[in-house]
Formats: sequence, C-alpha cells, structure tokens
Amino acid sequence: MKIGLDIRKTDHLHYITSDDTCSRCRRKIPDDDIPLRFWPKSDRNYMLIYCDNCIDEVVYPIEDD
Repeated sequence: MKIGLDIRKTDHLHYITSDDTCSRCRRKIPDDDIPLRFWPKSDRNYMLIYCDNCIDEVVYPIEDD
C-alpha cells in the first residue's frame, strides 16, 4: 500500500524548533506526544508536525493498480 500526503500552503512550518502546535489546526501538542513529524528534504531546518485529529486529513491511502 502507498500513502498520499496533503500538505497545504496554509500549514504552518516550524523553523528549527517547534512551538508545540499542530501545523494544520494549531492545537497545542506536547513535544514528547507528537504523532506525526515531517522534515522537508530540501531544507531540514523546517518541520511540519500534526496532531492525532489532523493525521487523517494529511495522510491517506492510495490504492495500488
């Protein structure tokens, strides 16, 4: 199974450190409880983090042909 990602231009990028908020909904997330984190390959100083409520909007399955 493959996965797709819905990263939006409106998602908040964290630079170098996290402000402990979800990149999508901005809900507070304790740093040791972040369920999903991405670092863009082009610049590892940036990071996207997502809470449990937003994961289903960001990551979705793609059916194999």
